[in-house]
Amino acid sequence: MGGLILLSLSTIVAGTAPAPAQYAQVSVGTRTLDIWADTATHDLTFHWDDDNSSVASRYIPKRFALAELSGGEAIDVSRYPSAAVAWDKIKTLYGVTRQNVEAALDAGNPSPAPPTGGVKVVVPNAG
Repeated sequence: MGGLILLSLSTIVAGTAPAPAQYAQVSVGTRTLDIWADTATHDLTFHWDDDNSSVASRYIPKRFALAELSGGEAIDVSRYPSAAVAWDKIKTLYGVTRQNVEAALDAGNPSPAPPTGGVKVVVPNAG
């Protein structure tokens, strides 16, 4: 038992626990898009690097929902009938496809949570 506790503590101390997010940047025209993937929930956060740090969008793939975040709160939450429709909206807003985002995150780096990571988003039930 003592060995298991020691092993668990050494894992925590050595920092081998996963980072809260995976981070990447994508060039879109003349702008740079910051993207974070939450390692626990798989939610994606999109943020133009020249915008205020409190302004972002969060895609919640389990619910096909896209939330607009600003000033520490979700100011709008839209639910879509499928992932494809949600990704069409993301492409319209940010100029990236699911494949672009996945490739960038695969090549990205472990990261702390995005500045908007603590914003709670309530997704409405499907209507």
